[in-house]
Amino acid sequence: KDFTVVGEGIRFGISAVKNVGEGAAESIIRSRQENGRFESLYDFALKADQRAVNRKVVESLIKCGAFDSTGTFRSQGMASLDKVLGMAAKSNKDRNTGQLSFFDDVNADESFKENFHSLPDIPEWPENELLANEKEMLGFYITKHPLARFERLLNAYSTAKISELASMSDGQEVLIGGIINKAKITVTRKKAEKMAIVSIGDLDNFIEVLVFPKTYRKTMDLIKADNLVYVHGRLNMREEEPKIIAEDIIPLEKVKEKFTKAVLIKMSTVGLEENMMISIRSRIARFKGDTPVFIEFISPEGRKIRLSADKELFVRPTDDLIDVLEPLVGAGNIKFLTK
Repeated sequence: KDFTVVGEGIRFGISAVKNVGEGAAESIIRSRQENGRFESLYDFALKADQRAVNRKVVESLIKCGAFDSTGTFRSQGMASLDKVLGMAAKSNKDRNTGQLSFFDDVNADESFKENFHSLPDIPEWPENELLANEKEMLGFYITKHPLARFERLLNAYSTAKISELASMSDGQEVLIGGIINKAKITVTRKKAEKMAIVSIGDLDNFIEVLVFPKTYRKTMDLIKADNLVYVHGRLNMREEEPKIIAEDIIPLEKVKEKFTKAVLIKMSTVGLEENMMISIRSRIARFKGDTPVFIEFISPEGRKIRLSADKELFVRPTDDLIDVLEPLVGAGNIKFLTK
């Protein structure tokens, strides 16, 4: 029922799951002690006291992943929930009113189990939906952090980790990437203009961001919980905890285009042929933009010569650009230089 330390991990207390609470948690534990472990969603519905464990409770348990160990996708559990609860309620009613003999009960149960094994043939929810449901039910992410796959991007473009901002100067310009944890829309005292107080987190910490009316008006569509964004602004160190005064908010996927100073292509001079340069030029031409391109030639002795490409070869710095160039020059040899 409560949080428990198990080895190097922590077992999440079931009563802390949203919509579950103490009463339902105690009922579930009592049922497990009396009837054994739950083998499936249907087995749970059959054994649990539906007066204490209602549909909302079971839905929350599915969404947070409590039934993952039974081999059922969360999407399948939700799609089957009404059917499962209905069949379990009917089975319990028939058993309680004596309409089923022991053998009828077993046969009906086995018949349903066979039928229920034919779950809806649907895929699991997309990762963002899985994680959003976990956070809604538990208050944080369990499966993985939604920013984990963007760690390289965060390291490349963020001024610092949020945990490092406290050692920086008041008024310093910063660019911080993260996920919006929560956002409160309020109004200013003088003119009653809309503004926002936003909590944004990276992979290890959170910071409060103040979005005053001028910035709020141009970024309001981005200020929503679970959005992945970059905040460009200045540090405010006048209180105990640092804050950011936002000057702009940018979708995470747009930060490359907005804050890349140049694209650097690193190439070894060993085996370099004219055909390769022609191929690079033709591939770059697909990504016309405003970002300068530099080509750095590296000799076997480690000498480096950096040349700038013509303005007509300026690019849009995107992941697709990396994908088309790396087969020619090797993984890790395309660098985005930040401002």
